[in-house]
Amino acid sequence: ALLALCTAAATQIQCKDVVAAAFGVVSSNRGSRCHRSFSVQCKKFHHTSNDEFANEVRTFLTESKVQWRNFISHDLKLLGADDRTILAVGTESTDHVDASTSQPFAFSIHLCPAPNSSTTLLNEEAVALYAWRNAHLTNAFAAKNHTIVHLHEDVWNRSPDIVQSRLRSKCGFHNKRIYARQTVVKRIPKSEYHPFLDKNHLWGATGAKYAYGLYTKEESKLVAVATFSNKRKIKRGSTDFHSYELLRFCTEMDCTVVGGLSKLNTAFVKEIARTKIEDCEGTGIDIVTSIDRDFGTNSWPNFEVMDVMNPLPMFVGSDGIRRHAVGVGLTPLDNGDDVVKSMSTSMLLRVGLPLQLTNELEAYTAHNEAGSSCWDVANKYGFRPVFDAGVERLMLIVDEGSGNNLKPENLWHASTPKFVTDHYSPNSGIEEMIDCVRRTKDVGF
Repeated sequence: ALLALCTAAATQIQCKDVVAAAFGVVSSNRGSRCHRSFSVQCKKFHHTSNDEFANEVRTFLTESKVQWRNFISHDLKLLGADDRTILAVGTESTDHVDASTSQPFAFSIHLCPAPNSSTTLLNEEAVALYAWRNAHLTNAFAAKNHTIVHLHEDVWNRSPDIVQSRLRSKCGFHNKRIYARQTVVKRIPKSEYHPFLDKNHLWGATGAKYAYGLYTKEESKLVAVATFSNKRKIKRGSTDFHSYELLRFCTEMDCTVVGGLSKLNTAFVKEIARTKIEDCEGTGIDIVTSIDRDFGTNSWPNFEVMDVMNPLPMFVGSDGIRRHAVGVGLTPLDNGDDVVKSMSTSMLLRVGLPLQLTNELEAYTAHNEAGSSCWDVANKYGFRPVFDAGVERLMLIVDEGSGNNLKPENLWHASTPKFVTDHYSPNSGIEEMIDCVRRTKDVGF
């Protein structure tokens, strides 16, 4: 059962066959409407399913000529999965096969409707357990080398073109397929990489020290971009390292560049290697990056997973826009603020909770009101929590340096200074929310 798989993933017990267990009851479909939806009362956390969102996704898959099947398992009730709809998505040429139907699939989509006014948060434990559901599902599927995408309604509404492009790509459908050898790599300025990322990257653009682009040889068209940070001096074990962060990588929507990331990384490494001065002989070089597990686990060439961060509490307002509670440089945004219409994608991705709410959360104490929680405070302002499946920290060792014989994972944990391994907020109420999630990390459903 899926319940057993998720619990096993949380306790590192060997999982059974994910596909056969997770997809117990099947409704076969080749482009017809959803056969039925379900809404189940969770013990302490209630959502109503959003049929409109689910039908939009199914319609998109059908119109894209992507096969999908709607899987409904009564075992999901045990997870309090009243808003959970899982679709198996794939094509005839897909390698993975669903054991219950002998039908191929490429990956699974978990539809995550935005929480609405019927959401009831009764206590912190209920919310925290809800926070780990997507992470446990991701762990269970990853244990058998299968991918599950957690598709949040607010992300679908915010960036439909990018999301749909990524889903088509996972199914192997591309309007354009290019090999890296058919491109030329160049270092590019902000005026070129920023609008490209804003248009094609799900999380928008960010500032960078280095940026490189791939241009087609025939048309000189920009089809892929990677951006990197400045170096950070780190002691890994007994060896000095210059550590860089891969900040963003993406291709043009509906375009796959085979070997693109490797070619961009190679160009970057050649440049930074040339800048090493003589007194840095023996210094190692590494590249670190973070990936959003909502779209699957690590599949980047040569990068290794070093750490996985806990699910992060974020909030969707009554206007359907996500606010971040943790991060630097957030712009406070009230519910229904018209300024949203003039915001770029990158700006919209850096909006935070309203000042009045964060001030009240700052004054929050666990015993300020009988039965009240920090989640209730946010709910009072019309903001309800959503959670990602966690973030993976990856590292690629480019140059081991001298005198180093440790494996990458050991180097990572023996580093000074270290990368942040957990979320933190100076706001006492938000920190309580983070700690609430942290305390239930190993609690089963």
